[in-house]
Order: sequence, then structure tokens, then C-alpha cells
Amino acid sequence: MWIAVYLGLNICYSVFEMKNIPLIDILILNAGFVIHVIYGGAILNIPVSAWLYLVIVTVSFYFALGESTWKDRKRGLGKVFFGIFG
Repeated sequence: MWIAVYLGLNICYSVFEMKNIPLIDILILNAGFVIHVIYGGAILNIPVSAWLYLVIVTVSFYFALGESTWKDRKRGLGKVFFGIFG
């Protein structure tokens, strides 16, 4: 089941250009990281702790927000959305 969800997210992200919508982009990237952890725990038959979920969600949000900021600055939108950072 998780493979189908992950495949569906990647198809929506790439084919339907959801990577160009900042909030959807961040949420899909975050969901991808969480699905990796869920799937890895299921394959190894290991229960995944709540702390690992918390760390994965936090780090994936950090990565996704960094990527979104980089894309916006590359497109020239950095002054509009992130003007206080330079």
C-alpha cells in the first residue's frame, strides 16, 4: 500500500506540476520522507518510534523549506517573499 501512495505522490509531484506550488511542494516532500521511514520499518519488521517520526518530520520540513527558498530566489521571487533575509 505504501508503495502505491509513494508512487502516486511522485506522479502528482512531477507530472501535474505540483512542485511549482510552494505549500504543496513542501508537504509532498515531507510525506515522501515519512513514507520512506514507514516503509523501511515495515520491511525490517521494526516498530518506528514516535521520536523518529518527530525527527524525520522536522528535518524534512527544514530541507523542503530550504529548497523552496532556493527555488524562489532562483526565480527572482526572493525579494518578495524573503526580503528580510537579504
